[in-house]
Amino acid sequence: MAAPPHDRALSEFPDDLMREILVRLPPDEPNRLLLAGGVCKPWLRILCDPTFRRYYMEFHRTPPVAGLLVGHWESTTFVPMTTLFAPRIIDFDDTDTLDARHGRVLLFSPRGLAVWDPVLGASWDIPSPFAGAHFDSWTATVLCADPNCAHLDCHGANFIVVAVLGDTTAGVTSGRCYSPGTGLWTDLASVDTGVLLNMKPAVLVERSLFFTTRSSMGRIVRYDFRAASVSLVHPPNFQLVLPTPSEFVLLPAATGGHLLLASMQQSTLDLWEKHVLQNESPWVRKNSIGIMSPEDGLYPGNAGPYIVGFGEGHSVVYFMANSRLFSINLSSCRVTRVLGDPDLYSAIPYTSFHVTEMVQGILAPYLIDR
Repeated sequence: MAAPPHDRALSEFPDDLMREILVRLPPDEPNRLLLAGGVCKPWLRILCDPTFRRYYMEFHRTPPVAGLLVGHWESTTFVPMTTLFAPRIIDFDDTDTLDARHGRVLLFSPRGLAVWDPVLGASWDIPSPFAGAHFDSWTATVLCADPNCAHLDCHGANFIVVAVLGDTTAGVTSGRCYSPGTGLWTDLASVDTGVLLNMKPAVLVERSLFFTTRSSMGRIVRYDFRAASVSLVHPPNFQLVLPTPSEFVLLPAATGGHLLLASMQQSTLDLWEKHVLQNESPWVRKNSIGIMSPEDGLYPGNAGPYIVGFGEGHSVVYFMANSRLFSINLSSCRVTRVLGDPDLYSAIPYTSFHVTEMVQGILAPYLIDR
């Protein structure tokens, strides 16, 4: 039987050209890859090629959001953002998510710290970082341990955990690293200023991690995990433009080596930027984004808005308003309704290219049949 007309027409295009078309399908909409696989056998063959997935990841660079780790007061829930991926465990009672990066999630519960890989379904218990330390606040994060990794498909036990501890009584803030390879925490590196740390996700810029403190402290903690050094960064002087102290989140800026600060006041999101590789570089106010949108049910006077998370590498801020979770893309200024969950207090995105591997797994049997 002759091939359908559209199959014959598409087969006339060189494979290299069709590969360039398919690689441009957006990673945050994996269903488009599935639909493309049903168009014709040449497209199906390209999508199932083992080299296509690597090329696709290298082309897009930033893994899509596969799910949100939504924090409630006594639990954490993994909420899938695609029907193609859901980990075996999605509910964690009496557990907080501290951070998620490079394919791993750092969890904290009465049992202690643990790193969880949702794709592999594996977890690793982390010993306490508090031995030999005095503190009245702390936080921690996780990241890939390979300095040469492109972080396109990170998984497994090759990670490090960084903990930062604040001691306002002694006037000291300290940091240390843990590696599963050694099974040990490094010695404490300290700076002679005590702060009260927020238990919120850190931001990775170059080889430094940045942690926020409570608004009354007015400082940002910087931990260089390669040099094992701690220093403090002052945020912008909000009093110059805002009537009250402001909570804020940090993000990597689009420009390498720059830190972005986002502060929400009523119906406006204010953005500031700083070159962190230059110690004396000032904060520069970038712009202000209005977030009120009647189409999304956002009106002045609604409950909120207040920031509950951000997408590192995605230039996205998550915020609550009117008992619903919204996201705002800082590049396009587009506001999107995400969830209707009035009880959540944090939203931490889990990013992964694993959905492309699942797409190939779904399509592969059709390649054999056809």
